[in-house]
Amino acid sequence: MLTVKALKEQKAEMEDKILAIVTSAKKDERENTPEELAEIDLLQGVGDSKGKIGEVQTALDRAIRVEETQKQIALSRVKPDFTPDGQIKLPETKIVIPSSQIRGNLKAFKGDNAMEDAFVCGQWAAATLGNNSHARDWCKNHGIDIQNAMSTDSNTAGGFTVPDPLESTVIRLVEEYGVFRRNIGRVWPMPNGSLKVPKRNGGFTTYYVGENTAITASDVAFAQVSLQANKLAALTQISNELFEDTAVALGDILAQEFAYAFAVAEDAAGFLGDGTSTYGGIQGLANALAAGAVETTASGVDTFDELTIATFHNAQAKLARYPGIMPKWYISQVGYETSMKRLAFAAGGNTVENFAGGMALSFMGFPVEISQTLPGTSGTTDHSDVRFGYFGDLSMAAAMGDSRGMTVRSDPSVYFTQDALAICATERYDITVHDIGTATLAGAVVGMHFNAS
Repeated sequence: MLTVKALKEQKAEMEDKILAIVTSAKKDERENTPEELAEIDLLQGVGDSKGKIGEVQTALDRAIRVEETQKQIALSRVKPDFTPDGQIKLPETKIVIPSSQIRGNLKAFKGDNAMEDAFVCGQWAAATLGNNSHARDWCKNHGIDIQNAMSTDSNTAGGFTVPDPLESTVIRLVEEYGVFRRNIGRVWPMPNGSLKVPKRNGGFTTYYVGENTAITASDVAFAQVSLQANKLAALTQISNELFEDTAVALGDILAQEFAYAFAVAEDAAGFLGDGTSTYGGIQGLANALAAGAVETTASGVDTFDELTIATFHNAQAKLARYPGIMPKWYISQVGYETSMKRLAFAAGGNTVENFAGGMALSFMGFPVEISQTLPGTSGTTDHSDVRFGYFGDLSMAAAMGDSRGMTVRSDPSVYFTQDALAICATERYDITVHDIGTATLAGAVVGMHFNAS
């Protein structure tokens, strides 16, 4: 029997499919095709037929009842302990970590329970992805869910829903590594795979009126920002020896690998996305901003070594001064070192201490965020007609949504000759750049562009 969590995800995916079919037809301003209507009927049912969604809902209701019955049976066999507010306190299973599993400091997991969380995640990975019988027994004895998210028979069919410690750690690391996610402000949950977020589009209009003259009414205008989940996958290679040697290191490595891969992909989509499948259909800042929100360098300036302070001053001058706006610079490491830092040190008044101590990640009074997805191979590289950086507040210019947690699956055949296992993780998310400016005015973000000549 599938778990409650797995069945909920099944139902959500079917609902997402219906929404995608309806949205596609509405976007193309057409009626749904007979094939599309048949697919909708198959999923949601017709007449007395429950449809696939109804069947999953029946299974979900059954799974909820079974889990509740299991809990009651477990409680009836032990003398229950009660919390101060009178609730039954469920017994905790103590996790004992063998000394052989503890090797050095952890890089991904933090906090008082970091070692335990890494050990649990490693045992889960060895049980589900590595099919280790000892790890499977350990997980069953400690209440760790090792059911497949879509099928109990095939690992590669649907994948495994990861345990909470691994998912929360990956999310935290993505926010640490990913520049776009970290600066977006709020990530909206998308339980059904799509969401419309309200956005202020205009304010009241004022008028000068004469005596006994009617006042023209005006309203605050709002628009809606649409978020539609895209599936992102990350593939990594784990040696079979690692599954056998140490669960703690395995959990730590998986968290780091997945988090870094997701963060890089999200940054690439948010900054560089061109609306194609390469970026999950996401149109990032490089292609979304209107002409008025772009500052282009002078003719002949197409390398970081040639940039002058004027480009950065002009970018600041273009930015809309919204109430509460907190702008930052976004640029690659090469761009920062060979333009911003070069200009700062060339300004004069430097001492031995300045050069020895270096320069903080700030420029012209504003913080600098380094994103390696942005262009920059060397200071002398020709970057003609390339968007090389941004100045502004991402939280006011774009919206980001998460549809579901991470799912992982494995395949032993991909890296068979290296005696390694292919591990693939997926997430569903979307980014929409909504404050793009106009043909003459910038919004909350200004793009900086090298001249084409």
